[in-house]
Amino acid sequence: MNNANKILLFLDVLLAPFKGANWQVFFSSVMLASVFWVLSALNKIYTARIHYPVQFEYNHDSLMAVRDLPKEIPVNVTGGGWELLKKTISTNVDPIEIRLQNPAQTVFLTGSNLLPDFSEQLDGLNVNYVATDTVFLQIDEIIERKLHIYVDSASINLRNNFEIESHIVVEPDSVLFRGPSSLVNKFTDDFRLILSETDLHRHYDEELSMDLFSSSLIRKTPDLIRVSFNIYEWVETEADLKVEKVNFPLDGSINLTNESVKAKFIVRKDLRNNLDNLNYIIIADLNNASPKDSVITLEIVLQTDVIVIHNMNYIRNLELDQKQVKLMYVPKSP
Repeated sequence: MNNANKILLFLDVLLAPFKGANWQVFFSSVMLASVFWVLSALNKIYTARIHYPVQFEYNHDSLMAVRDLPKEIPVNVTGGGWELLKKTISTNVDPIEIRLQNPAQTVFLTGSNLLPDFSEQLDGLNVNYVATDTVFLQIDEIIERKLHIYVDSASINLRNNFEIESHIVVEPDSVLFRGPSSLVNKFTDDFRLILSETDLHRHYDEELSMDLFSSSLIRKTPDLIRVSFNIYEWVETEADLKVEKVNFPLDGSINLTNESVKAKFIVRKDLRNNLDNLNYIIIADLNNASPKDSVITLEIVLQTDVIVIHNMNYIRNLELDQKQVKLMYVPKSP
């Protein structure tokens, strides 16, 4: 006989006395016995630890909790089973009100501090003790400060060879902060924004929530600001630049062997095809010529008037392929 058959035979022998029994009556008897047992148990006195809801009372118009206050506190109680069951499973029990006398100065409450509130308000149960050593509090006065807003340009993450080429505009440029004093007083008079975006390479114009930059416990008015600035790419390029002659004779008896020189520089990409208003000029001054070898050292002169008038300061790091040019003496016609 295999194991399965042995098990079936054993069950058949075990249940033989119950064959033909009225199962409905059997289960009804079990249920009734269970009800009597529960009712009997609930009529007894028990000591138990329960977590009871609490509510801290203070002026919410002028004060704010920085640290989350507990919603329940464990207490050790003695009482009838019915009352313990009701306090434990009920969803609409009235919380214990804990009135704070000096909320902004109260750092903590001990179990002995809380015991009178539970003893007075927890009806139907005898409170033996509060089953927690200390409840820590941080409730601050609510204050307001209006701060100037600016963006930390050094923290802006740009793609290589891109630069900010405008003022960083913040609209509005000030925000009213209202919240707990310990948080609001941490700010300086100027509130610094650090943009989280990386690899920026396009003109920036975004509406940002002030909640990104400070605690949600602080209310900001307005809560949205707009930040905008221009970003340009800079590229390396080359060009032939004309050499301007200074103090040369008008009759053309002295000239230059080449009238232009090749230059390398960095230029704003969007303006690299617009070099007419170049803010540099290359000068060959005859007064600086070397009589020994008949060469002139070239000068690179920045035209500040061009920068001011045209706002075209878009050339950087200009270098010439040659630093000097040779003079050419032209015989005068007889």
